[in-house]
Amino acid sequence: MNELTERELAMLREMNEAASIIAEALGYPHDETYGWVIGDHTVVTLALEVRSRGVAPL
Repeated sequence: MNELTERELAMLREMNEAASIIAEALGYPHDETYGWVIGDHTVVTLALEVRSRGVAPL
């Protein structure tokens, strides 16, 4: 059985936190049991959605 290292777990937690922040900013609904309802989005596709909505880098 392959187990994740502490570093890998920390990276996954950080990625999930980033996805949550982006989902909230985009106005996705939040379910108390399951979290953000983002369908099959990944953190990358959420970021691409931000870009497509006209948010540009400073």
